[in-house]
Amino acid sequence: MKIPTQMFAEIVASLDASRAASPEMEQRHASRLDLQHSAAVITYDGGGGRSAPVCVHDVSPRGICLLHPSAMTPGEQFVIHLPRGGGSPAPMLCTVAYCKPEGDEAGASFRVGAEFVCALESDRARAARAPQQQEIDRIRRSILA
Repeated sequence: MKIPTQMFAEIVASLDASRAASPEMEQRHASRLDLQHSAAVITYDGGGGRSAPVCVHDVSPRGICLLHPSAMTPGEQFVIHLPRGGGSPAPMLCTVAYCKPEGDEAGASFRVGAEFVCALESDRARAARAPQQQEIDRIRRSILA
């Protein structure tokens, strides 16, 4: 999935990305913007969601690279909430493309490359839509009754 241009611009502005392209650009589907930004990712397993602090390394309209404290498996999915200028964060569903160890053995973290799958609806957007949906449901029930 490619993030819509307006949403990507809002995310980049909020993350204060430097406009330097990554040196690995020749392998990319889209150019990436280098940055250093703290965030959290949420992974889901059979027991529910787990949150982990990460450092976002770079971002493009198609994906993200981050440093994660533990190894992730290609194909694994997670949600990251990316800030947007003046609006609520954009929750993005991502799929891990690769995971490589980073740093020395003692304090190792993992460089995770992931592709955006879709933008998820934020809690704020869902709450704003709830009264509207209730009214639609009320009308539907009155028509079908």
